[in-house]
Amino acid sequence: MTKATRTNEEPQGAQEPGKDLRGFVQDHPHTFLFVPGTWEAKGDFFDSDGRPSEVSGQAVITHRPKSWTNDTWMRLPGGSVLRNVYQMLPWPRGACSTTWSSENPALGLLHGRFGIAHDSIFAHAWALDGEHTSQEYLLMLDQDRYLNRGVFFRGDAIISSWAVELTRTA
Repeated sequence: MTKATRTNEEPQGAQEPGKDLRGFVQDHPHTFLFVPGTWEAKGDFFDSDGRPSEVSGQAVITHRPKSWTNDTWMRLPGGSVLRNVYQMLPWPRGACSTTWSSENPALGLLHGRFGIAHDSIFAHAWALDGEHTSQEYLLMLDQDRYLNRGVFFRGDAIISSWAVELTRTA
């Protein structure tokens, strides 16, 4: 497993807050993460036995010169709320990936990488305990809608998974 490194340097090509970045990565006019806004999430959460439950949530994307934030929450079965605040480096101009980190109350510091492949955004994450990882992808349906699918692992076992649709509301 690779270890994440931190840098205090501003990445090349960091953008000003609020700037519209839909054409930022050539031929990939993504709006999720690239354009500040609010997204509603609705879909299904699956426990470790594959049992589905309806979930809802929200993602709020903000941009600052040296950091972009994806502040998310999802209401889980039983009414509990899972919240993650992802701090990511702004995408360098022309790049197809960037790094992020998030503090998880149960797992501690998580590190990850977003990558773009055509109409999809992929994410890979790992906890510093070396045991927990996740895989996720977002498929762009149009500029205001994405399908989001993901799995969360402990070792080789799936702890949970999800299948939601994100819709931009602001």
